[in-house]
Amino acid sequence: MHKSIIVILSIAVTTAILIIFPLAALGQYYPSPQPEDPSNEHVLLKQLSSVSGKDKVRVLLRLTNLYLNKPLRRDADMKRAMAFGISARDSSIKYNDKKSKDQALLFIADIFTFQNNMQAAENILPALKDTAKAVLCLNLSYKYGNMDAPDQQSVWEKGLYFAEQARLLSIQFHLQLYEIKALEDKAYIHILQSKGDPEKEYLEALKRYRTLKYPYLQYTFYGLAAYYFYTGHPEKSEYYSEEAIKTMRATKDTLIAGDIYFAYGHISFNNENYQKAFDLGNLALKYLKIHAGMFCLNQRIVFILPVRALRKMKKYSEAIGYVRRMQAEYPATNTGDKIEDALFLGNIYRDMKAYKKAEEAFLMAFKINKTQANPSVYVYKDIAQVYVESKQYAKAKPFLNLVVNHKNNTFSSGEKSHLDYLFFLTDSATGDYFQAIKHLSLYHNAQEFELRNSKEENAKKLAVQFETRQKEDRIKLLNQRAALDKSNLQRATMVKNVTIGGIVLALIIAALLYRQSRLRKKNNKIITQQNELITHKNELLENLVIEKEWLLKEVHHRVKNNLQIVMSLLYTQAAYLQNNDAIDAIRDSRNRMQAISIIHQKLYSKSNVAGIVMSDYVADLVRHLCDSYDCARRRIRFKELIEPVNLDSSQAVPLGLILNEAITNSIKYAFGDDSGEIIIESNLLDTETIGLKIADNGRGLPIGFNLSETSSLGMEMIRALSKQLGASFEIENDSGVVITLKFKIEHARANAVIT
Repeated sequence: MHKSIIVILSIAVTTAILIIFPLAALGQYYPSPQPEDPSNEHVLLKQLSSVSGKDKVRVLLRLTNLYLNKPLRRDADMKRAMAFGISARDSSIKYNDKKSKDQALLFIADIFTFQNNMQAAENILPALKDTAKAVLCLNLSYKYGNMDAPDQQSVWEKGLYFAEQARLLSIQFHLQLYEIKALEDKAYIHILQSKGDPEKEYLEALKRYRTLKYPYLQYTFYGLAAYYFYTGHPEKSEYYSEEAIKTMRATKDTLIAGDIYFAYGHISFNNENYQKAFDLGNLALKYLKIHAGMFCLNQRIVFILPVRALRKMKKYSEAIGYVRRMQAEYPATNTGDKIEDALFLGNIYRDMKAYKKAEEAFLMAFKINKTQANPSVYVYKDIAQVYVESKQYAKAKPFLNLVVNHKNNTFSSGEKSHLDYLFFLTDSATGDYFQAIKHLSLYHNAQEFELRNSKEENAKKLAVQFETRQKEDRIKLLNQRAALDKSNLQRATMVKNVTIGGIVLALIIAALLYRQSRLRKKNNKIITQQNELITHKNELLENLVIEKEWLLKEVHHRVKNNLQIVMSLLYTQAAYLQNNDAIDAIRDSRNRMQAISIIHQKLYSKSNVAGIVMSDYVADLVRHLCDSYDCARRRIRFKELIEPVNLDSSQAVPLGLILNEAITNSIKYAFGDDSGEIIIESNLLDTETIGLKIADNGRGLPIGFNLSETSSLGMEMIRALSKQLGASFEIENDSGVVITLKFKIEHARANAVIT
């Protein structure tokens, strides 16, 4: 549930650190289906009324997932998720669908945990078995590890208990990834408890993930960043945040992008890189609009980072505008939100030293705070702070008293020390010198205590580091001595073994040499005979290959010559004809012959007699057709975008005829007396399929054109030749006529692509 005041702007640094690295949220942190896209909502609701049986169960589960994982985690969405989850559970029982029933129960348990009803979630465990039970144990471990409660230690112990149960179940059912997840849950709880060795546990989890080649390491990097942030190693925390972002981008898994950028922004803020913190805060909000993490957009905490960064950069007007836009886009839905909105503005005005406006904002927060069953102590503290800063000490005193008398006054030692200092200033200004001296003494004692503790802690750290270094040096020296002794022993053993082995080897070699000399003489004769036979056969094979290639070239040459004779006859015949239709028909036939002739000319003129390069062939064909129809005079341009694919001759002929018909039709009918452009384009769609497009920007197909009813010779030829190629054939209007073919390249006799 939303925590209204605990995460306000004035919260202590240590508390803020614990907030920004929650390591808990939705299913991405524990096994759960991929969140359903919210844009599917209307489609799924519509499907729900038209499906039945197991299909209906699946739709119900998807709807449960959708409402459970909406970016804005509203109570109404949770209620709808619960309703669909229960319906999915009941329907899966009805249709005896065990897998769906388990998933429905896991969704219901997840909803219970988000409603802080952990006992209800635990009560589902006996209904689950095997893998599903391990999944729920991981969920419970994760949620208990991140739950705020008065008895925090007992809650964390519950988290450790369920992590161990998940680990045991994972081992039993050979779920290696789940076992590592359980190890990560333990590591995080150990960070919060300041127990164990969380760093070692995280690094062990990282090592095991890499052994399994598990790619989604951003979750583990995020945990390591949290550990180093808690333990005061900002450079390591920043390094692992960067690693988390790199891995997230590489895997394209952005489910926790909002959390990662939010945490990285706080690291940058603590490093006083306020512009970077502002940019990362906004980036986090961008991803939280897509998918919620531990935080969601109806929690004011997600807007703290950008506003604080603007305040630090003294961009007060921008900070106020930012808060106003936040209020307009995400209006306050409860008392806590309204208080936080007032505190946002109050702290900005306080930084500006606009104390009148700051006082108005803080008093508004105070007024709303009084309506809560458990008013926040931090509101009183902030009001007292602004009164002290504006030297209105008489007004500050009552609020300071409210702070110290508050039942939830659980401040850290640093916060208590600061309160004593505020009391000292207030009491001094109002003439209560006895209390002023008392609070000043407490303040100095606290400062001295903090300084002494800091020195003692540093001394302990240095002592531990010194002892550790000494131990490491001693261990290193002992290891070096042991390695030297071992090396000497190994060397002596090796010398003895080498001597014995050398003698034995010399005897064996002598025996083998004697035997080999006898075999060599015998084998030399056999090898000589075999070599002569192999050489003779190779010569025969080479002659056969040369003869075959020569014959193929001769065949292609003769076919080309015969086609040239036929074209000459057609040309001569056309000279004696008066009928224009007959002349056009003969010219079309001559061009078809030329399309085939170009193929055979290329086949006999190159070393590869089995195929031709498509780009070269198209260029020659276009050149011929352009000359034949006087395209230069008519200002018809050609654009050729052809992949250099090597086509088998069996495919080249029908393809050439198709190209001839399509290009001829565009030249003759597309443009009339106007200029125009014809585009011939081919692309490899994959290693086996090529797409060919012939398009013009002419007048297009006539109205009412129907390919199935067209009986022209050109279209009939293209349809027939497309079938011969095994190609799909489409013709359509698109600012002109566009003909599209797709067919598979013959692999038996053709190379895929010429590099």
